[in-house]
Amino acid sequence: MDVIGLVGRCLISCILLSILIKERDYMEWYALFPAIAIAVGLAIMLLIGLRAKVAAIAQAVLLTVATFWSHSFFRLAPTHWERDLHQYYFFQLLTVTGAMLLIASRGAGRFSMDHNKKFG
Repeated sequence: MDVIGLVGRCLISCILLSILIKERDYMEWYALFPAIAIAVGLAIMLLIGLRAKVAAIAQAVLLTVATFWSHSFFRLAPTHWERDLHQYYFFQLLTVTGAMLLIASRGAGRFSMDHNKKFG
């Protein structure tokens, strides 16, 4: 079960980085570059399991802000041609946020620096 947690942390870190890189089309440069820099640091923390709960919560907050910033479909008219696309991306990104919150609630698992500090 702990290997699954490690793989899950790796995939969530990759997903967050790929999402923010993809968002360069929707975000201004002055918001995108700090978000990517912070996300890289948080992804590394989550990947190695160093303060993983804090990193997962911070990633969830960062992704939620980026989601509301770049895919606020509710500001578009109901007949606007991009509304469905932005609604799809909005809820897709909220799903990833939920996965990060799940990691925050369950912890990083046995294969993490947090676990080694407690039991090492």
